Amino acid sequence: MQPYRTRPRIISEVLSKAHASGEDGGANISGFMKSCNLSYSGAVSLLSELVGAGLLVESRDERLTRYRISERGSLFLEKYGKLQEFLQAYGLRM
Repeated sequence: MQPYRTRPRIISEVLSKAHASGEDGGANISGFMKSCNLSYSGAVSLLSELVGAGLLVESRDERLTRYRISERGSLFLEKYGKLQEFLQAYGLRM
């Protein structure tokens, strides 16, 4: 049985999805739900929180709301990756 995902891991998955979708203009909510295994209400809540924290940038057109990673979000991903490497070097995991 795999352990539950931690909140920082879920955040990193969402930011990674936004980063990967950046060239396409960003990801929409259904993309996050599918790739990050989130419910609709969970995705809405988390995306709102990440926009408020400045990790994602929200853009709207007539039909869709899209999310792109911000510079601050990219920095979070970088630091999170370094933390994972550090822990793995000591045989630990997040």
